Parts: sequence; C-alpha cells; structure tokens
Amino acid sequence: MREIKILEEILQVDNLTDICITKNQIIIDKGNGLEKVKIPENFLETSEDTRDLAGYFAFQAGVRLDTTCPIADGLLPENFISKNLKNIRFHAVLAPVCSADLGAIISLRIPSKTNYSLEKLQELNMITNSDSKILEEAVKNKKNIIISGATGSGKTTLMSALIQKIPDKERVICLEESREIIKKLHPNLLFLTAKKANIEKIGKIDLNKLVSTSLRMHPNRLIIGEVRGNEVREYIQLLNTGHKGVITTIHANSCDDVPDRIASLACLSGLAKNFSAYSFDIVKNLFQKNIDLFVHLEKDNKTNTRKIVELENN
Repeated sequence: MREIKILEEILQVDNLTDICITKNQIIIDKGNGLEKVKIPENFLETSEDTRDLAGYFAFQAGVRLDTTCPIADGLLPENFISKNLKNIRFHAVLAPVCSADLGAIISLRIPSKTNYSLEKLQELNMITNSDSKILEEAVKNKKNIIISGATGSGKTTLMSALIQKIPDKERVICLEESREIIKKLHPNLLFLTAKKANIEKIGKIDLNKLVSTSLRMHPNRLIIGEVRGNEVREYIQLLNTGHKGVITTIHANSCDDVPDRIASLACLSGLAKNFSAYSFDIVKNLFQKNIDLFVHLEKDNKTNTRKIVELENN
C-alpha cells in the first residue's frame, strides 16, 4: 500500500512518539509539540480511503472495527510498517463516532527506543536526585505507590523506571487494559492484557478479571497499568488484604484529588451499596490508609517537558 510506504518513511524520524492520521493529513509528535507532515497529493483523498486504511490496520492487529464496533485498539504485528520497530499501538475511530467527512481517525503510538531508568529521567530533568532516592527506597521497601497525572504527563514512563528497581528474584505481574509497557524491564516480569468480546459478544476479559486471576499466579508484585473503571473494586480490596508493593497510575489533577477520584470510581462501580457521603468516606479511607506514596506528574505544554511536581508520603 502506498500509505504504508509513506508511514515507513515517517517512522524513521528521531524521538517520534505519536502519528495521528486523518483524511489528507498526518500529524506527528516527536517531543516538540504537534507537527504537520508534508504528504503527497491525493494521500487519503477520501473518507473511504481513510476508513480502508483503518480497517487494514485493525485486520493486522487482529481486532474488530466496523459499524457495530466503531472503536478499536490493539498492537500491530512485529515488523509491520517498519522492520526497526515493534509493539506499535494502534487506535482507530470510525464514523459515526467521528464525523462522516473524515471516515476514520487513526492514532499510532510509537514505543520509545530509550530505556528510561530513574537515572535517565534525572538526566532529562523529569525527576530530581532527591525524588529518585525516595522512589527507589519506596520500591525497595515494597511500598504501595500511585502515580497521577494527565494523558501524556509521563505516568507510564515513570512506572517503567520503577519496575526496573524491583529486586530480580521477585515475580512481577503487570495488568493492562491495552499494552503500554512493552519492554522486558525485569527478568521475572509477566504481562496480562485485557481482551474485548468477540463478534458474538463473548470472551471479554477485563481488568477486573485480570486482578483476581493474577492473585492465583503467586505474584510478589502487581503492577496495574491504570485504574479507571470497575477494577477499582479489586484494587481497593487488594490493598486491604496485605498485598504490598502495588504500583498503579490514575488520571487526576493532583495528589490531593486521587483519594476522591478513587472513592468516586469505587462507589460508581458498585463497591458501596449506595453513593452516599457515608459510603464515599468509608471507601476513601480504605484506599487512603493503604497507599504509602503519592506521585503527581505534569507536562509543560510550552516546553513539552514532563516532571514530578508533587511527591507525598502518606
């Protein structure tokens, strides 16, 4: 396909993190904000062309994408598009979820070629030396850590660096809704990834199920890619049954906002019988008393730098 050849050239760009594709347009992010790429004439000229490309990606990723399932994400196969890259994350939205004149919106997340250790993050000024020591000590002592921030603030990058500090003899199980931690960061790191239902609407395995499954796999540590839905119930129960060294991320505005967000998600998920102030406070307390370290990251949109702005021991 002509489009694949064009994308293969774009993938050679240094420090590339994202490719966003719509009709007649490609936008990339290589760490300096979004940049429009010059493309040949008649590239994805019609909404049907863009929709066909999205369908081709979905087929390669082994996920369903059609009018009855207009949102899809998955991993593209190794050596697809580029022989130098693997574990490219694919996401697409079809009309009518997106506007009909576009046909589809395609997003590709490109894995970093750099292994971001805590030491490397210090070089990038994402964390300070004192923060690094606190984080490393927390991991060593099996403290429960939650990392908050907005999309693109560096939560997964920091989590990956922390995984590398877990002692080699420990068995680490990472649970993710979609695969984001794509590198072998630890000799005993295992991955469990959620699965969507098939065309018959059966076979769904969500994070909720993965949490309960992982507990039967003799884990020394559990890494939960992100808490944002019903899995919060198992997460809170996990923290309250003696499990230590759990690391996870969550979307939140600050460290102080995290307990309220967790409690809200838990009440909405049905952990509490009713969403009352009483239930909210109980769930919030159950969570808060078992978290040892809160970390909050932010991205400066002017300089496109990411850094820890809050680090609070509980």
